[in-house]
Amino acid sequence: MRVGAFPISIDTAEIMRRATRPHVIERAEQIRADLGDPEFVMLGVDRLDYTKGLQQRVKAVAELFADGTLSTPAQVMVQVAVPSRGEDAHYKQEREDLERLIGEVNGTYSDVGHAAIHYLHQSVDLDELIALYLVADVMLVTPLRDGMNLVAKEYVASRPDETGVLILSEFAGAARELAGGAILVNPHDLDGIKGAIREGLGLDPLEARARMRHLRGVVGRRDVHAWAREFLATLSQSAGSRAPGFQHVS
Repeated sequence: MRVGAFPISIDTAEIMRRATRPHVIERAEQIRADLGDPEFVMLGVDRLDYTKGLQQRVKAVAELFADGTLSTPAQVMVQVAVPSRGEDAHYKQEREDLERLIGEVNGTYSDVGHAAIHYLHQSVDLDELIALYLVADVMLVTPLRDGMNLVAKEYVASRPDETGVLILSEFAGAARELAGGAILVNPHDLDGIKGAIREGLGLDPLEARARMRHLRGVVGRRDVHAWAREFLATLSQSAGSRAPGFQHVS
């Protein structure tokens, strides 16, 4: 028996190709215009799940609007919450609590025609998702606990100009691979999330590019094809080292 860690990944090359397609770029430009052409767009894309830290994230953003760090229309947030297990009482409660919280934030800090938080409770196709990634100056991936989180890797692969800032929970599996370029946070610590957002908004462009260049190198090398090769190679080695007399039963 062998035990190994094989971090799952994404089809990086495909995401990169889609991010350069004219209709995806045009859609990103349209989204930014629809948002009021803000200086900074913060983005969260998650399943609607209480492990994703959505309420903690929104509370941190709300406090930044309250203290004047953020203001519409210069800074806005987009939160995509993909429906998940809608029949489960815990998930229903999570949706109700999240939407109530976002409503309170928008009621307090939005201007006419400029919402502080744009909330989408729906699934989006891959091209629309990549267009959102292209719009996002700051990507917020702050789950309370996550096995991996491929959204973080998709965002990195979608930034061909090497701009953008990834804020990533230290409790996501992706943090081990992406620690060299992401801003890591404890998702339970609202002050820590606020500090990371402040850092992301004020990051020197040269440092931001260096961080994103590092992240793209990692995601480019460790894509889903590399994952499959490593896993199958290890499986083959394990099968080849079986003791004499052992028979494989399929």
